[in-house]
Amino acid sequence: MNVNLFLSTTTGQEEDLFQGLFTDPVFWMALFVGVFLLITLSVVNNALNVMKEVSLKAQGRWKEAEEAEESPSALLQALTAAVPVSQEDEIMTDHDYDGIRELDNRLPPWWLWGFYASIVFAVVYIFRFHISESAPLSDEEYAIEVQMAEEAIAARQKASGGPTIDESNVTYLSDATSLAAGAEVYASRCIACHAEGAAGMTGPNLTDEYWINGGGIKNVFNTIKNGGRKGTAMIPWKTQLSAEKMQQVASYIISLQGTNPPNAKEAEGDLWVEEAAAEEPVTDEITEESEEVSSEE
Repeated sequence: MNVNLFLSTTTGQEEDLFQGLFTDPVFWMALFVGVFLLITLSVVNNALNVMKEVSLKAQGRWKEAEEAEESPSALLQALTAAVPVSQEDEIMTDHDYDGIRELDNRLPPWWLWGFYASIVFAVVYIFRFHISESAPLSDEEYAIEVQMAEEAIAARQKASGGPTIDESNVTYLSDATSLAAGAEVYASRCIACHAEGAAGMTGPNLTDEYWINGGGIKNVFNTIKNGGRKGTAMIPWKTQLSAEKMQQVASYIISLQGTNPPNAKEAEGDLWVEEAAAEEPVTDEITEESEEVSSEE
């Protein structure tokens, strides 16, 4: 199991949680009550403002209250540097667009300080990540974390007594259960490019003796894990399949050797002969030559 498989499992659990939440009537009832309360508070606030306006106008104090509301607090004034409405004539420009006049307001201090802070941040960021290289970039940090996670998973598997399967120690699985599991993986992941029965389509035929990236369980496992040649459609499956699943589907593919499915694609790559099989003819030839020499003598 790798880190991406763990993350995808976690993501699936979160999706199930959200789906359950959206189908829960209590959630929708709480949402309805919340929206209703917000609308009620807004209506009550507007009603209070109207009552306040009517009361102050009756007392002849509405203009005074309106001017007081136009005077912002010291903090708000420091952040915005806004000019009061009563003094807008002082910053009015001579620009006139169909009766619409333009004010020469200065930029708010909060915006300016945010802009200056972003410049300082950019300088520090460029120096730290691109000049001094004292910190990893996001892709490097991701690769480091993935490696750490894979090492932690391998250590946990080792501690639990389970072997860590990789291209150096993977073995062919011949039992029916493993081959059936490999067939399921093939049907869901590989059949789109390699066709039914591994006859080949956009991907090569996997049932003949010719292989682009080498045959045998270790080479097939490595191709599934790390992908094919650069620029090909064969992606690395190590981020989506566990080592066990890759071993199963590699074993299933090996089991299809010589099945000759209908409409099979022409052979691609080089002829692959297993090392053990390749040594046998040589041994026979040496034995035959020895027998010939003995008979001649």
